Amino acid sequence: MKQQEENNRSSNLPEKQEWLDNKKQEIIAAHGNIKEFGIRFNPDIQIAAASNLERSFFGEAPTLRQLEYAYGIKGVRAWFSIQLENLNKFTGVSNKMTFEQMQMLTDVIVTKAPYLKASEILVFFHKFKSGDLGEFYGNVDPLKLTGAFGQFLAWRSTEIDKIKTRRDAERRDRGREESFKNAITREEYERMKDENKADKQETSEG
Repeated sequence: MKQQEENNRSSNLPEKQEWLDNKKQEIIAAHGNIKEFGIRFNPDIQIAAASNLERSFFGEAPTLRQLEYAYGIKGVRAWFSIQLENLNKFTGVSNKMTFEQMQMLTDVIVTKAPYLKASEILVFFHKFKSGDLGEFYGNVDPLKLTGAFGQFLAWRSTEIDKIKTRRDAERRDRGREESFKNAITREEYERMKDENKADKQETSEG
C-alpha cells in the first residue's frame, strides 16, 4: 500500500516525464545516492546557505519535487529527518518530535512547497533556529514548524523580490556604462565628419 502511494505521488508530478528523467539522472550524477546527498546537504551547511541567499534561491540545488522523483518520498523523508534530528538536538529538550511526526511534517512541506530548493530548506532551518520565524522557546512540535514555514515562505518572497530588483538595477547600470563607453562627444563627431568629408574630396580629386 505504501509502495503504491509512493508510485502515485511520483506519477502525479506535473513536469514532463522526459524532463524529469533527465533531471533525475543529473541529480544522481551530481549528488550520488540519497545517503551521499544527505552528506552534501547536511545541517552543518545551514549557516553557509543562509549567508548566501542569492545562491540558495537561484542556484543549482534540486527542488523538493525533483528530489522526490530522484530518490522517492522515502529518500526525501530520510533527508528531512537528518535536519529535524539536528533541530531536536539543538533544542536540548526531552520532549522531541517522534519519527512519525517527522515523516508527516516532511510530507506537509513537500506538498505545500515542492518548488523549494534543498538549499532553501537549509535556510529555513537556520532561520528557525535563529528565532527569526516567531517566538522560539526550545520546544519543537510540528504545528510550530508548519506555522514558521508559512512565515518563511512570505519572507522568502520578499527577499527574492529584493534580489531581483537589485539585479535589474545592476543591469541598468551596466547598460548605461556600456552606452557611455560607446558614446562620442560632439567634438569627436564633428572631427569624424570633417575627416570623412576630406577623404571624399581627396578621392574625387584623385
